[in-house]
Amino acid sequence: MPAKAASLTVFAAASLTDAFTEIGAAYEVANPGMRVMFSFAGSQTLRTQIEAGAAVDVFASANSNEMDALGTA
Repeated sequence: MPAKAASLTVFAAASLTDAFTEIGAAYEVANPGMRVMFSFAGSQTLRTQIEAGAAVDVFASANSNEMDALGTA
């Protein structure tokens, strides 16, 4: 049975789409078998999804307000 590919789930602000897509592709090349999955949206929307239980490995907000609110929650 083949090994299951590892994955990294990233929630990132929509303004970071171009940069994070490029970083994700480079990360996958440097880490064979790793898959980076993105969800791009407004920082507040992403924070709300995380607070509701969305499984995420990395949260990159466009502002510190959403990061602070998530850290407090």
